[in-house]
Amino acid sequence: LVYMLANALRASGYTKVEPIAHARTPVIKCVYGATDLDVVVNNGLAVHNTALLRAYLDVADYTRQFIVLVKLWASRRGVNKAAEGTLSSYGHVLSAIHFLQAGSDPPMLPDLQDESFVANMPPRVYDGIDCRFGDPRSWTPPSFRPGMPKLLLSYFEYMLRYGVPGGEYTLAVRGRGRGKPG
Repeated sequence: LVYMLANALRASGYTKVEPIAHARTPVIKCVYGATDLDVVVNNGLAVHNTALLRAYLDVADYTRQFIVLVKLWASRRGVNKAAEGTLSSYGHVLSAIHFLQAGSDPPMLPDLQDESFVANMPPRVYDGIDCRFGDPRSWTPPSFRPGMPKLLLSYFEYMLRYGVPGGEYTLAVRGRGRGKPG
């Protein structure tokens, strides 16, 4: 299936099409125009995760700007390749969201999966995981926020404390927390 889809993408004008069938979740890396894409095969949970990420991007204009800066930094330094032992681009997105939730004071993003956001919603379970999240419009971003340079510097300082390999903590988007590995 992965190779058939890769051939269909090539025929449709996608370039640099690279099927990775042996990954835990099969994926096809490709480029369309100037956009790098990962096409995931047989992973319904990714649909829910994508919707959640889109909701976080809708919370405030600075969210998208900040994530783009983090991803650009990682790309320019070649530290966005999970196959080479670094975080994937998606991992950098999650670390940026986590920082905006738990590493800034006041928090610049809510935990949209917190009980306060989903209490009145029925469970939405996929593959044993509750995928509910609240409406980002129900949260008001802080009135004060540092400029992007200060925010990026704070992110790097935070990641040095909590996000380094072999460090004492793991980072989580759900629960806005830093937890011990377990």
